[in-house]
Amino acid sequence: MASREPSTDVKLLYRGIAKVGKLIAENRSSVEVINQPVPGMDKVLSSLADTIEHSFMPLVRHMDKKLEIDIGVHNKLEELANDMRRLRTQLPDPSANQRR
Repeated sequence: MASREPSTDVKLLYRGIAKVGKLIAENRSSVEVINQPVPGMDKVLSSLADTIEHSFMPLVRHMDKKLEIDIGVHNKLEELANDMRRLRTQLPDPSANQRR
């Protein structure tokens, strides 16, 4: 069987791939980060902080106080319900009096 010579297109493709591989190997890219503040960002952040402090935080404080009150009411109602259950078990059964 005779060995087949690769076609010209395949040879060109191999050479192109080899060139790309060589360029990638030689490429020395670097990234430099310069952390500079954006002009005016301090004013934006200050305004945002003031908005949160003077509008959002009072709302959060009021909601926190409301939840605290609601939890107190819930706990007191639960305590009263438990007391009523305990008292009910201590009372005589009313259906027993009706049978006599």
